[in-house]
Amino acid sequence: MRRPFLAITLVSLTVLVQVTTAGASKRTWDWDGAARVELVHVDDLFSGGARQEDDGVRYDVRGAVEARVPGKLKLKPWLRANVERWRLLPARDLERWSGGLDVKRGPHRLRVHGGWTNDELFFPSPTGGASLDRRDVGAELRLGFGHGLLGAVSVERERESFNAFYRERDAVRLGLRTGLEYELGSGRTLALSHLYRRTDSVTDLYSYDHNSLRTRVEWPVAGWSTGAEAEAALRNYRTPHGYDVNHTRQDARWRLAGEVGHSVIPHLAASVFGEYRRDDSTRLGKDYHVTRLGIALEATR
Repeated sequence: MRRPFLAITLVSLTVLVQVTTAGASKRTWDWDGAARVELVHVDDLFSGGARQEDDGVRYDVRGAVEARVPGKLKLKPWLRANVERWRLLPARDLERWSGGLDVKRGPHRLRVHGGWTNDELFFPSPTGGASLDRRDVGAELRLGFGHGLLGAVSVERERESFNAFYRERDAVRLGLRTGLEYELGSGRTLALSHLYRRTDSVTDLYSYDHNSLRTRVEWPVAGWSTGAEAEAALRNYRTPHGYDVNHTRQDARWRLAGEVGHSVIPHLAASVFGEYRRDDSTRLGKDYHVTRLGIALEATR
């Protein structure tokens, strides 16, 4: 699986670079996409447990076809694949697949989407660990208010099905995200969003409410693309009994991330990125801090 997908990704990078040099199409339909390869080092692959340092490679391939239809509408079906491969713990290898349809008119967009992941390792153990299948569906409405101001609201439902040893973790997760984005031109963007997520597990042992506030800045400097993101979140567990392992548990979470990149040739860019995540939990042993560093190569159409 590793070598074929790497070959596909490298071919995708080459094709995207070659096609984008041909100029814009005058047809009533067009296509776009991106292929990104990341080399990653992480100092804790499974947060909240025994620290597991590892190196990996991540592939992200996206493709879409956009068709113009009467009424100034554009229809854009798309597909995306995210693949991870790890050096020391191949059981953590995974593939995430997603797809959807965008309906656009001017700055406005309605997106419906769905995705799935099979046999994702949640954490390892001597018995093989907890693995799960994910299924999600959602919709997002984005509205343009003029002068570069965009507003968005999205809803999502995710189903988590764990293997037989950890069925008490099976859960349904509902999310509501609202946000504002201000485009200043020349690639400069300011964004702020809030996420409310409610997770209900079958036994209530892992049910919780989650609120997070995220801000993002993209600001080119002297021909370099730069981006930074900060997030603060609070998670409150809703266990009904005083003897439950997560009773009155509260997690405060912080996340900082940044990326700096530069164009290698038209439509092909290289970048370095980093991320720091921290969790302070009222439950003993569930505090963690994670650092992720990497380099990436990305081609876009």
